[in-house]
Amino acid sequence: MWTLRSQLRPHFLFNTLNAISVFVKEDADTAQQMILRLSTLLRRSLDEDAHEVPLRTELTFVNDYLDIQRGRFGSRLEVDLSINPMALDAMVPVFLLQPLLENAIEHGRFEERCAIALRIVREGEQLLVTLTDTGAGMEQTDVLRERVGLGNTRERLRHLYGDRASVELTTARPDAMHGALVQIRLPMRVATP
Repeated sequence: MWTLRSQLRPHFLFNTLNAISVFVKEDADTAQQMILRLSTLLRRSLDEDAHEVPLRTELTFVNDYLDIQRGRFGSRLEVDLSINPMALDAMVPVFLLQPLLENAIEHGRFEERCAIALRIVREGEQLLVTLTDTGAGMEQTDVLRERVGLGNTRERLRHLYGDRASVELTTARPDAMHGALVQIRLPMRVATP
């Protein structure tokens, strides 16, 4: 469980705290919102005992995380979320999405902007999670992405679902050799009341 709780990596915390310190002087309201979001994330990372949660719960956490990142990067970060309503009750591993988004943001191109698209749909008896970014591409970042974010995700999915789940990492735009595309397939299971 410690590996899961350590997903909010130190560099994210340090970067967020540094951004908050800047906003304290420039924009107190933004600083306050970032502190509230950060405290929610930290509380959840320490309190979450479940291995799986409904996707709608996971998305609440993701939105808090993305709000902090929007505070840090402003208009340079573009996030497009497309979640099929039929998938909202699907059970997913807790903290499934945060490390994937963190990798996408960390390896994104922020000279101008970083665009990330997260799509989640139900395909028959499977849940398909697709994340694309406008980062540097596979040649420069595949080892880093696999080591922490995807390596941990692969191991967790294997432990929870065996060969019924898969993770694929490829180049989002092979013609341009940039960006990353992560596809995760999980068995579609709905929470029982």
